[in-house]
Amino acid sequence: MKCDSVHACIERKLKNREIKLPSDYVKACREARRSREHYEVIQLSHRFFKDYSKSEWHRYTSIRPGKDHVVTDIKALNYDPNGNIQFKLDFSDEYQGLPSRPKVITPVLNYPPQHQTRLPITKKKKRSGNIYKI
Repeated sequence: MKCDSVHACIERKLKNREIKLPSDYVKACREARRSREHYEVIQLSHRFFKDYSKSEWHRYTSIRPGKDHVVTDIKALNYDPNGNIQFKLDFSDEYQGLPSRPKVITPVLNYPPQHQTRLPITKKKKRSGNIYKI
């Protein structure tokens, strides 16, 4: 698989390398490819994450695949562009629709951001990060 190859290249580049900042990790990911152009790395900010928590935006109240099965039995989920969800209980099975009927909802084109500003680093995390400073 292509993703396994990319992951292996990045792991090789990170081996025996000290990462002090997220930008060091980004640089290593970009430079991991040896032969052709560098891998494209997209850094996400707090603006990328959207808030999908309002229940009126949910097409399904549950993704439970029936009375006899629970969510942890699901092996694969497939979301189609219309908002329908299909599932597999075994990798060799065909996809099947959820037993509960989806609600008819008006699509929200612009979900609100999950965070208005950057998330602060907790004091505990700052303290543990200062251990590595020389």
